[in-house]
Amino acid sequence: MNVRAVTARLLIAACMAWGLAACGSGTVPPAVAAVDGGSAPVAVDVGVVTPPAVDGGGVADDAAATDGGAVDGGAVDGGVTPPAGPPTYWRDVAPLVNARCVQCHTAGGLAPFTLGTYDDVRPRAAQIVGITASRTMPPWPPAADCRSIQNSRSLTDAEIAMLRAWSTAGTPEGDRATYVARTDAPSPLPDHSDITIEPAQAYVPQADLLDDYHCFVIDPNLTADRDVVGVRITPGERRTVHHVIIYEIKAAEVPTVVALDAATGGHGYTCFGGPGVAYGNNPAHLNVQFVTGWAPGSPPVSFPGGTGIRLSTGSRLVMQVHYNQVNGRGLSDRTRVELFYNPTPVLRQAYMIPVVQQDFTLNPGDPHAVASVDFNLRSLGLPISVTVYGSFPHMHVLGQDIRVDVQHPDGTSDCLIHVPAWNFHWQQFYFYDEPYRVTPDDIVHLSCHYDNSAANQPVVDGVQQAPRTVHWGESTSDEMCLNFVYGTLL
Repeated sequence: MNVRAVTARLLIAACMAWGLAACGSGTVPPAVAAVDGGSAPVAVDVGVVTPPAVDGGGVADDAAATDGGAVDGGAVDGGVTPPAGPPTYWRDVAPLVNARCVQCHTAGGLAPFTLGTYDDVRPRAAQIVGITASRTMPPWPPAADCRSIQNSRSLTDAEIAMLRAWSTAGTPEGDRATYVARTDAPSPLPDHSDITIEPAQAYVPQADLLDDYHCFVIDPNLTADRDVVGVRITPGERRTVHHVIIYEIKAAEVPTVVALDAATGGHGYTCFGGPGVAYGNNPAHLNVQFVTGWAPGSPPVSFPGGTGIRLSTGSRLVMQVHYNQVNGRGLSDRTRVELFYNPTPVLRQAYMIPVVQQDFTLNPGDPHAVASVDFNLRSLGLPISVTVYGSFPHMHVLGQDIRVDVQHPDGTSDCLIHVPAWNFHWQQFYFYDEPYRVTPDDIVHLSCHYDNSAANQPVVDGVQQAPRTVHWGESTSDEMCLNFVYGTLL
């Protein structure tokens, strides 16, 4: 799949959908016009759709602030006279843990244990002191000198010292009445989603494939257009799920995915490179939309207030799951996706826009390999601006550093996202405190750095692999240089 071509078509389609005169004819420039629509070798689960357990359940516009909507003010770090006596759980520790840790350390969450109560936290006090002092936890990969990002999990020196003092004092519980929730904590999604989608049955990846891409088709039963404003994705088998992508298949291509699914009796189909349908030649009516995704480390997401991803009446959803079996074969998975709709149409329809470099070579043994790309909106046939609310950078296991900058015609530049110490196991959408406008003549620069030396090779079936030539590819042992931006058209 030519991702750059899809980017051009997606933006032109969005532009034309809004009726903006600046879109012109919407013609895709020749340099990006060729699109490999992707082929689907075989087969999809007519998945299960679970209706909401309560009436409504949607996230209201004014409550849909990005992944909680809180301003990343960090922690209160000085300027206030500290209370007398040692720190207590309820007054000092619980507000910090709930703001920085519980999003992952909750029942069914990413972490292997919960930290939701005093009895959860107290026996782990020494462990918490050690991993926070080393800044191993909480994980927060973005660089602090780039854009200000909502809901930072970084701890201040004063917060780390407070945790140590609490542990040293014997972990006193204190008085529950002294608990005050922090205002910079992520707001959780509602307990009940508007729709829960999952395969009709568990899937076991093909034993002869180290990387298995499998697609499941689900009918969301849309009788009207709906705007997705929140997403919670829960992999069934975290040892093998490399990523999850939710595609919307528009009505014109629904028969294609229904036929693929029927060919295997409703058990899903192999889908390397995409959902296996043609994106379409008319940029005003694309047949496929990237709705949302998950990669290791991703928490639940609430899109920025007033924005959402629109699903069309009569469409189907395809859940693509990439299974990598380096950590075990024969493990069954039943990944679950919960979507939250806005009760009314959002003010600004948003799109997932890929910024990508697919043409690169990482030479064996090279510890400082680089892939990069520049583009601007005008080169894609779009003399309009895009408001960017957040970024989702993505590489594989050889990645070391990924960065996106915007270079302006006057010679100045701004950083959109920078992850200086890439860790494949900690990926997520990062939403900005303030949205950022990219104009037609701004140059968006994506750069990815890799270590393809012998010491940095993955271990497969207990054996560290030898360095090899690496290109863009779908397997975990291949690489990617990709950053999705969540944006709206002005």
